Amino acid sequence: MKRSLFYSLLLLCCLSLLLCCGCGRQEIQQNQELIDLQTYQPETVYIGATLPLSGEHSSLGQDSRAAMEVAVDIINNSHELDWDLARGKGITGFGNAQVELVFSDCESNEILTADAADALLNQGVVAMVGAGRSEYTAEVGKRCRMADVALVSGASNSSALTDGATYTFGKWFNRIAPNPEMESATFFSYIKHLNQTQNAGIKTIGVAYQDTVHSLRTLEVFYEQAKLAGLEVLVSVAYGSKPENVTLETSRIVTAAPDVMAHIGGSELSAFLQGYAAAQYKPKLMLCYFGGYEDSSLAETAQSLGISYLAGLSITPPREGDVQAAQAELNKEPSIQLPSGNSSSGNSSAAGSSGSSSSTGSSGSSSPTGSPGSPTANSSQVNHQLVNTEEYNEIFSYIEKLYQARTGKRMSDEALLEFSSVIVLAQAIGKCGTTDREVLQQVLKENSFDAPYLYSGSIAFDEKGQNTVMSGYLTTITQDGHYLQIFKQ
Repeated sequence: MKRSLFYSLLLLCCLSLLLCCGCGRQEIQQNQELIDLQTYQPETVYIGATLPLSGEHSSLGQDSRAAMEVAVDIINNSHELDWDLARGKGITGFGNAQVELVFSDCESNEILTADAADALLNQGVVAMVGAGRSEYTAEVGKRCRMADVALVSGASNSSALTDGATYTFGKWFNRIAPNPEMESATFFSYIKHLNQTQNAGIKTIGVAYQDTVHSLRTLEVFYEQAKLAGLEVLVSVAYGSKPENVTLETSRIVTAAPDVMAHIGGSELSAFLQGYAAAQYKPKLMLCYFGGYEDSSLAETAQSLGISYLAGLSITPPREGDVQAAQAELNKEPSIQLPSGNSSSGNSSAAGSSGSSSSTGSSGSSSPTGSPGSPTANSSQVNHQLVNTEEYNEIFSYIEKLYQARTGKRMSDEALLEFSSVIVLAQAIGKCGTTDREVLQQVLKENSFDAPYLYSGSIAFDEKGQNTVMSGYLTTITQDGHYLQIFKQ
């Protein structure tokens, strides 16, 4: 009897002990789940942005900052757009984490850029964006490589950044803007198109360029493309990065009078236009590299001088006003007439046997000759055929309104590209579900990202970091200041 009671009490104690242990394990398991939830679904993802917020290029830096902040607004808040990323709140796929940008100012100084980047990297940002101009971006890229942190550059377009030889940060670098190779290919394809479809008679070309490291690389690409196209380069003119005037440079170009002029530079393009107009030199086409084409002063100068021979690459999708203007032009007549006023005799004297003694346009008439080396009006015409533009991009229009509310400006190509750098990073983090640096960079390199706000509609990087989806199209500036699409690859 006593023995039975003893065993019963012992069994009861054992059962009680097992129950207690089980409850303890369950409590520990629940706590671990809570810890895991907090670890993999953070409240905030910090992204570093180095920009020239003060100094010579502060306008570029402030515009880029505003565009990046609009991107954060799109990511963190819900917007009524036909775009999954904009409809949600936070980074879908990463616990709806919010994005916060941490800025540093390189003060428009290449030497100070590395320190500005380090200040952010030392804070532990998960990735970097920026830095506007190619020389600043190169310095940030070097620091990101040392820290094993991904860098997504929006607008920097130097070939050196992704050639795989100049710099060694290719693994960690990603650039959205088209590079000069892509830009040049579009330009020279258009020249070929004009010669084939309009008998434009373009045989010679000239180039004016800023004497900087990144412009010189673009110049190399220009020469390669000109050779492939069978065009003779009549004149090549270098000038400083901050020219006070371009009178001497313009004089050399006017004397050579090539059929087409290419300009690799910035806001100084307006000064060249004024010089050409004063000398009555009208190239059949003027190809505008880099950001100078979108400078508001260029459109104003072209309007005031009655110039309509400009062509450049545009990134921003056609705006509603541009679409309406294009449709009006299409309804009125099938093309915009662009007079070419350089004399072919001037080209002949400069080019030798390869030059043309007369230039024949779409009408088939020959141009009158003038004294050697002096540009005179001729009757040939180059027709910028308008592409029948589709309806404007509603998502881009919405983004631009948010941008205008912050800046009072239209959104430039550079601003839109910097906007996209933040968007792409958020998309990549959402795809991989982590901010692990190796995994994040691998996802950036191996995936395509929707970009409904861009003309191209998507972004994809190759192993060197170049976006392989051509995001631009060729436009001309009309007399009323609209950028109308004339050609696309």
